Amino acid sequence: MASRRPAGGRNATSAAFDHEKEVAKAERELARAEARAEAARARVARVRWRAWSLESPDADDGAFAGSYDDDEPLPETSNSWQPPRLQLPGRKAGALAAACVIVGASLGASMFMELEHRALTRTQHRSAEFEAAAREGVIRLMSIDANHAEEDIQRNIDNSTGELRQQLRVTGWPLAQQVAQSKMSTTAIVDAVAVESTTADSGIILVLARSDSFNPDDGERVMKTWRISVKVTRVGDQLKLAKVDFLQ
Repeated sequence: MASRRPAGGRNATSAAFDHEKEVAKAERELARAEARAEAARARVARVRWRAWSLESPDADDGAFAGSYDDDEPLPETSNSWQPPRLQLPGRKAGALAAACVIVGASLGASMFMELEHRALTRTQHRSAEFEAAAREGVIRLMSIDANHAEEDIQRNIDNSTGELRQQLRVTGWPLAQQVAQSKMSTTAIVDAVAVESTTADSGIILVLARSDSFNPDDGERVMKTWRISVKVTRVGDQLKLAKVDFLQ
């Protein structure tokens, strides 16, 4: 006769199997809970990092990593703190700022060009003024009429200054008498002038001139070419010859 297993043994085996299923289920739920907790911690860390980056854009990222521990407990509520919003300029504000910069730069460049133009214009005007004074002064100085020699010498004295004026006062009248006696008149022609240097009140001008001397009694004519360095000085509202050097 076959022996029968006690009923109590079969029930014990079934209970042990059910217990193992419960343990496995609990372990799976625990693993899922730990995974959710880890994901939540990661989300909190990302939110904190964004907030910290907005508040301290120039700080080192390592400073943030050291200031928060992964094992720090999660906050009880996710709405207890929100990161501050950084107000960034809109497109219209950025475009307006760029336009202001461009307009400012254009105005600065225009003002600089205007000042440069005015300075150049003043220099050109001053050079032309000195050139004209040198041209007229040399023609007047080298031209002398035998019939009006004294008047010509006096006119040169009146239109000169400095060293040249002193020379004409000493040598002018003997020269006038000599010209009157010889009856030889001289006419000067200026072919070219060039500015060597100028300041606000004086300038050195190079002059290329010719002198044509003629004696009506014997028909003698003498022509010469001269290279002259002329110093022009401002006296009041007039430009006068101050010094004349004949370079040949």
